[in-house]
Amino acid sequence: MRAILLSEFWMALVYAAFLAWPNVYVLAAAFSLHAFCFPNTDSAVAAYSYTLIPDRLLGRAMAASNTLRAATAPLGPLAAGLLLTHFSARASVAVLAAPVVAAAVLGTLSTSMRDLPSLETPPARAD
Repeated sequence: MRAILLSEFWMALVYAAFLAWPNVYVLAAAFSLHAFCFPNTDSAVAAYSYTLIPDRLLGRAMAASNTLRAATAPLGPLAAGLLLTHFSARASVAVLAAPVVAAAVLGTLSTSMRDLPSLETPPARAD
């Protein structure tokens, strides 16, 4: 599971290729890789979280997660539009990729990522 989680973060580095070669085809290849890989890894992460969250809290946890996702979804296109209006495409991709790279580094160094519970053992009960 750690490899799947980290692959989501490090997969964003494909956009760094656009920083090296600012070409529409390089960006299209990065988008294609992103569009193929992220739904697969996201479903694995969702299944893992469904397994670890106690049944009585599952609805609340997923509702909170989905609410945060839906509330913050417009911020990406808004930030991209503002950046593209005032800066070059290369600078915009660099600014938007920077937080993802920071999250990838922090996630890679995180001890909690190294100590993820195995699905072989039953999760602890939250009574």
